[in-house]
Amino acid sequence: MNTKLNMIVCALAVTAALGFTGSAVAQDSTAAIPSEVVHYSDLNLSTAAGVHSLYERIQDASMRVCRHISPVGVLNLKCRAALAEAAVADVNSPALTALQTGKAPTEMTAQR
Repeated sequence: MNTKLNMIVCALAVTAALGFTGSAVAQDSTAAIPSEVVHYSDLNLSTAAGVHSLYERIQDASMRVCRHISPVGVLNLKCRAALAEAAVADVNSPALTALQTGKAPTEMTAQR
């Protein structure tokens, strides 16, 4: 199981999807693209508590990363949503996906 998410790939995807060019994101060529790694090896994703904890970590990380792209406003909200969606997809956990889409994790695991 992959136990960390690298938000740099997600940040690149978000900036491209939102229509930014490299120069719009970075003031100069030496500026780093914002990124963050979300670790979750300490969580049990077969429990609702573990899934909720990971989702909270993903939300927090996306908030910190997107703050560098756009501090506030609609663009920030779109960035956070896109990063969270990409991170959840990267984890590939039905329970985490269910939580993000509004279903209870137990509903999703019961459907397996």
